[in-house]
Amino acid sequence: MGLMLASLALPAPAQTPDWRLETAGRFYQKDYRTAAAYLQDRLPNLDPADKPYATALLAFLSDKLGDKKQARDWVLQFYETYGGPNLTFTFLDIVSEGDLTAFINAWRGRYPQVSNITLVRRKDNRGTMPPESMELGIDMANDAYYRFSDAGGIMGGGILHRGFNILAVPADKFFEHSGAHVFVLDLKAGDLVLRKEVTVAVTLTPEPSLEPEKKLAEGLGMEYKLSFYIGDRLVVTSTKLGQASNPLKLGVKPSNLVANPLFKPPGDMDPFDSRNLGFSIPQAISLLTGLVKDLVTKKPKKLESSIEKLNALGITFFRSGAGGSEVEVKAWVSLQTRSLVAGR
Repeated sequence: MGLMLASLALPAPAQTPDWRLETAGRFYQKDYRTAAAYLQDRLPNLDPADKPYATALLAFLSDKLGDKKQARDWVLQFYETYGGPNLTFTFLDIVSEGDLTAFINAWRGRYPQVSNITLVRRKDNRGTMPPESMELGIDMANDAYYRFSDAGGIMGGGILHRGFNILAVPADKFFEHSGAHVFVLDLKAGDLVLRKEVTVAVTLTPEPSLEPEKKLAEGLGMEYKLSFYIGDRLVVTSTKLGQASNPLKLGVKPSNLVANPLFKPPGDMDPFDSRNLGFSIPQAISLLTGLVKDLVTKKPKKLESSIEKLNALGITFFRSGAGGSEVEVKAWVSLQTRSLVAGR
C-alpha cells in the first residue's frame, strides 16, 4: 500500500507594512499622537536614508502636540545628525504636506546651522616667524550670536553673519611645543543654543628643547645689587631682580635693494632718479604704442580669492637655537570639530 503524502499549505510570511503609508493614514485622520508613537517605535529600525524623514515628521508632530521642547530636540537631531537636507513629503496628503513644509522652512530660515569650520590661510602671508594668531573660517546658514571660549574662560563674542566669517584665535601658545588646543563655540538664535567643540592640534618638527628656556628663566630670576659711591663713601644702594624680558632676534633678511626700485639708490638708469625724468619724442611714442598693445592683447587678469580654506596646513618658521643659531621648524596644524549637547 503506497503512502500518500499530503502537502500542507503554509501561510505566507507577513509583510512589513510600509511606514510611509502607515504614517500618511494617521496624518490624513489627524491622529497626531498615534502617528508620533508609531514613528518613535519604528525609527531605530528604519533605513539610514529614511531617518531624516522620520525625524522631521517627529519634530512637526511634537509641535502639533504642544511639546515645544521635544520639537526643538527633534529639530536639533534633524540638522546636527542628518545635516538638515531638503526633503519632499509627497506621500502625505496635500494639506499635511503643506503644513509640514511650512514648519520645516520656518526653522530653516532661523536655524544657526554651521555648514563648515576650517582653517584659513592667506596666500600672501609667507612669514618666517610663528603666526600671532590662527584664523578659523565659519560658514553660517543664518545670523547668530556667538561666544568663543577655552578652559580659561570667554575669549570673545558677537555676531556671526550668514555666509563666510573669519574668527581670529590667539596663537601665542600654539608653537611653543606640540599639543592640542580645545575651544568651545556657542551659538544662539532665539531660544535655540548650539555648541561646537573646536580642536586645533599642532605638531612641531623638531620639537623644541626646554633647556634654553629653563636657563633663560633662571637668568631672569637672578638678583642684582647696585651701589653708588662718591669716593669711598657709599651714597645709596639698591637691590634689583633680573628684568623679565627676552631679547628678540628677528630673522629678517636684508632688503634686496636692486630688486625693489622703491628703495634702489638713484643712478644713471634709475627711473626714480630726478635727473632722469625727461623723455624724447621717439621714446614717448614707443612707450605709448607698447601700452596700447598691452591693453589690446592682454586678457583681464582673473580675480582669485586671497585665502584658502583648509582642514590642515603646514607652517615653516625659524626660532633661536643654541649659541644664537637659527633652527628651522615645521609645524603641522590640523582642525577637528564636533557637536556637543548645549542647554536649550
